[in-house]
Formats: sequence, C-alpha cells, structure tokens
Amino acid sequence: ESARRPRGAQYQRRRTYRIGDVVGHKTENWIGVIVSMDEECQASDEWIMEAGVDRLPAGRNQRFFHVLPHLPTDDGAVIDEQMEAKSPAFFIALHEHDDWPSLSTAYLAEDQMYHFRFNAPQPGVSCGQELMNEIGESDPASPVKNALLGELFTVYSRGRYGYDNRIDDVTFTPVANSLWYEQQFGDESSRDESPQREGAAASG
Repeated sequence: ESARRPRGAQYQRRRTYRIGDVVGHKTENWIGVIVSMDEECQASDEWIMEAGVDRLPAGRNQRFFHVLPHLPTDDGAVIDEQMEAKSPAFFIALHEHDDWPSLSTAYLAEDQMYHFRFNAPQPGVSCGQELMNEIGESDPASPVKNALLGELFTVYSRGRYGYDNRIDDVTFTPVANSLWYEQQFGDESSRDESPQREGAAASG
C-alpha cells in the first residue's frame, strides 16, 4: 500500500536556521546574527520564568539561539543598557583564555525569530522604518554592527555571515551561575586587577 497522509493531519515545515544567519525579533524590532543553537532551552529556571518562556507557543521544548545583536555604538554604557533590556541568559566567552566573558548575546526561541532579508520587512512582523533606515544608511554589506562581529564572523552575503573555526571555541555559561563568575573573576571591585583564568569556561 502506498503511504497516504492521514485526513486532518497537520504538517509544518521546520524553518532552517544556521550559524551566521541574520535574524530579527518578531516583536522587539531588532536584528542580530546567530552564534550558536540549542535543541531546547538551556537557560536557568530563573531566566525561563523571568522571560516567560513557558508562555511561548512551543514553550521551552523548541530550538533556542544565541544571537549577537545589532548595536551600532561604541558607548559602553549604552551597550550595557541595550543588552540589559534584552535580558541576556548567558555569559559568552570567545575562547578558553578569554579573560572577560560578556553579556553580549541574546537568547531567542525559534517562536520569536524570523529570517531577516535586507531592507524587506516581513508581513506580520514589527520591523519599524527607523530600524530599516538605520541599517540601510550604515552598510548594506554588513547589516549587523557589533564590536564582537569581527571576532566571530567573516564576510556577509545574502542574509548570512561566513565564519571560520573560531566559532567552535565560543562557550556559554548561564548568568544565574553567579558562583562560577565569582570564582573566575571575583566581585565588581576587583575588575581593575585583570585576573587570569585558570581553566576553561563551562559551556551552557
């Protein structure tokens, strides 16, 4: 017998997201580039509750992505404020000898994302003209601006950034694991002493 689709069966083709893809947030009006992917949510329970993950259509049992956001500024205070608004779930370390892992990536569920196409807002997606103008006026050859971009990616072409083996050295550690951070780097008052890491960062 030939296989036949059951009556009433619902099929939905899974979107293909890859490292280097430029993606947008469906409701928060910003874009970024995918750095890494988890098959399901790996953030702390505290972050999951705060971010309302279980209220998403697929909840925590869907793919989640570490996304380096578009932050076209060199002002550290502004960057910190913008990243805090994105509720980062992980510290990112570029390699095992990275002395200062940062809160530079957002953590997005597949439900929250769409593939960004340069200068082409998607139907049903909140992508404001101000954002489109800002990107269009900067550099069509590289829509995402971020101080870490050159540390992780190479050239941009048709909605995607190329990358090399440096991307394999990136690690993520949940923000809620404050004990790990204190063991590695001490408290805020000791940051001017430039401590050295003794071991590799734990992966998220």
